[in-house]
Formats: sequence, structure tokens, C-alpha cells
Amino acid sequence: MRNTLNELKAEGKLQDVDPTAATFSLLGMINWLSRWYRQDGALSEEQAAEQIVKIALNGLMRPEASAARRGLQVVKNSSQ
Repeated sequence: MRNTLNELKAEGKLQDVDPTAATFSLLGMINWLSRWYRQDGALSEEQAAEQIVKIALNGLMRPEASAARRGLQVVKNSSQ
């Protein structure tokens, strides 16, 4: 995972975060799932996994890289 984050950072697609700290944070999110997830809870297994992926990607990826991954284009406000 750390190698992947290092590659994304080298490509300019990752926020300015330490890849080691990001790796431990992501693994913590995944590991903690076993503590809070309940099959009879509000989220299905698929929904819980989807939420973790959304949080991980939107929390780490730059808006431009995240939009490009979805096939979208980021429009910058010219008045800024």
C-alpha cells in the first residue's frame, strides 16, 4: 500500500501527506471495521466497503485526480 501511495504522490495525484502515515491511517480504517460493523446494522457489507473507499480516496486524492479517475473535469473559478 505504501508503494502505491508513493507512486501516486510522485505522479502528483496525492495530497501532500506522508505515505507512511497515510498507509497506517488507511489500514486503521480497514481494521477498525471489524469493531463497528454489524450485519444487522444500517449498512450492508458492500455499503460499508464503499464508504471506506470513498473516505479513503476523497480524503487523500487531490480533487483533479479524483475527478479524472471518474472521467470528470474540474472547472476552476477564474475569479480566484
